[in-house]
Amino acid sequence: MTDTSEDFDFAPDFEDKESRLWSVNLSFWRPSELTDEEMEAFFGDRDGKWSRQTKAAMARHGAKGLDLNQSWALTVQYWSCPVCHRFKPDIFRLSNRGILLANLEEHHDHFRDYVGHRGRELFGAGWVLELPPGSSTIVDAIENLASTFSRELVCSECNAADGKAKLALNDRIPSYFSFAPTEIRGFIESAPNTDHRVDFDKVEATWRKCEPALKARVELVDQTLHMMRSGLLRRERGGPSIQQTWKHFQPQFQLYTEFLRASDRDERGAELRRSISEFLARSVQKDSNVLAPKPQAKRARAVGPTDEEYASYCDPVSSKRWQLAKEDWHCPICERTKRQIVRKSGSGRWAGGIRNLSEAIEETCEANRSARRNTLPGFTHAFIMRGPTAFELCSDCADVIPQLKARRRDIADITLTRTDIQASILSLQAHASHVVDWDEAANRAIANRSIGPSWEAYWKHRALASSIQVLHKRFLRVANETDALREITEEVMFVADIDDVEEAGALAEWLLNEAARFDAEEDRKRDEYLTAKAASTSN
Repeated sequence: MTDTSEDFDFAPDFEDKESRLWSVNLSFWRPSELTDEEMEAFFGDRDGKWSRQTKAAMARHGAKGLDLNQSWALTVQYWSCPVCHRFKPDIFRLSNRGILLANLEEHHDHFRDYVGHRGRELFGAGWVLELPPGSSTIVDAIENLASTFSRELVCSECNAADGKAKLALNDRIPSYFSFAPTEIRGFIESAPNTDHRVDFDKVEATWRKCEPALKARVELVDQTLHMMRSGLLRRERGGPSIQQTWKHFQPQFQLYTEFLRASDRDERGAELRRSISEFLARSVQKDSNVLAPKPQAKRARAVGPTDEEYASYCDPVSSKRWQLAKEDWHCPICERTKRQIVRKSGSGRWAGGIRNLSEAIEETCEANRSARRNTLPGFTHAFIMRGPTAFELCSDCADVIPQLKARRRDIADITLTRTDIQASILSLQAHASHVVDWDEAANRAIANRSIGPSWEAYWKHRALASSIQVLHKRFLRVANETDALREITEEVMFVADIDDVEEAGALAEWLLNEAARFDAEEDRKRDEYLTAKAASTSN
């Protein structure tokens, strides 16, 4: 590695006790630009498809592919499962289709989910909205109190053993119960590089011990929910705690605040936030769906809901949007109607809804493009965004993006336009999920890589235009228009590092026009929302 210690003119003297400041130079590696050897050197305590440990396991097991998830990549190479106590080299397992499995899963107590489910059973779907102020923190406290264990990272075999155990006694064990890590340890038999064997006699004995405690926790939830609903169990909202006031002088807060201040006019802040995505893109691999796909059964014609089922259906994810959508609404991508997007989920329940997606609109005016490059010189500007446009689409079309992210971790920043989603759909039908060409979707996401960073530049541009507008109005209170323009021109010269006064003055006036455009857009959105709200109320 090259010694760059002599490249900096400023070196703070820590021996000088009278010094008013000190600084430090920080370097951040970009995983997307590193070779496997460099990943091993700079992230040697982590794991991934690039690590020697993983490559050795691939060779040892004769694997033709790799399934390594993000939890595996983010944990240290010497991690061991808290349930079965196996280390990573012993957790690697070859699938029947020749794929090396390297997966860690988060095991959590499903009873936490029961609290919200029980609240809806007792008080209706909108029960949370009707609770007294401050109740949300009480709900969190109830979930923590009633659950038997905290979220725990375990190997996929231990996580699967919990499911196998509950499936064996599914006529007796409710869906909201989960075995704790220590309980799972009591009924499994583990061995290196193979799935666990579950002793179902021990499962039954373990469940008999757990059942009375589960009944007690159910009663506790009912009692506390009724107390909270009636106001007997209440908690007032307070101001910032002493811990929050101290955080401004905590090292992590000071470092990050100073970093954001120093990177305010460039892409370094966004690059720091993207570092985990880049790391996972370099580390995670999912070959099962590519090298050894499961055989797909021929799709039968899907059956939709009856008139009665459809009339009573409401999308649980976004009930308000579903209720506001008219019956003649159709998805702009797949063109299915509101009724046609309702389909049976894997659990056999009706599912489907309407989602909202924001799309970046490219700035085509060359004068505006030039001004954006001049006021934000620290950005690449490969794609310059004029603004976002939001549109409603069906949940199956919207799911293409998160599904592609799950399938292709090697793509750090995934952006798909409505045209991209439409072009990636191989076939569709009413009341069924789409058949998607994931290779086509991935290729389009790769081609759109320049769009992701444009969002950061757009919001920086809006913030600069707004600050110039505020500064202009402030000076107009005490000075004339000429003086106010001179002041904002000086501000533009400073923030954009421009020496030419005339150029900075033109950019300052352009920023004022941009701020006015943003204000007009916000007014239009507000008027559209109020009109739609009034129409829904009258109906």
